[in-house]
Amino acid sequence: MKLYQTPTEKKRQREHSKIFRLYCKLQDSTDLSNNQIYSHIAQKLGYSVSGVRKVVTRIKTERQCAMDG
Repeated sequence: MKLYQTPTEKKRQREHSKIFRLYCKLQDSTDLSNNQIYSHIAQKLGYSVSGVRKVVTRIKTERQCAMDG
């Protein structure tokens, strides 16, 4: 495990957190499908839909593994 993060890693982590927070907010407050949510986030933040999907899936998997212990 690394003891520090490079500036690029910190920026990437912040961006990924922003994507996931927006995903959770939209999922809770709207009745949009996941694909519509991914598309909305991609347009709003300037990412590709597949990139948003990968970030959300990875974070959901990490959190599920952490919960499973």
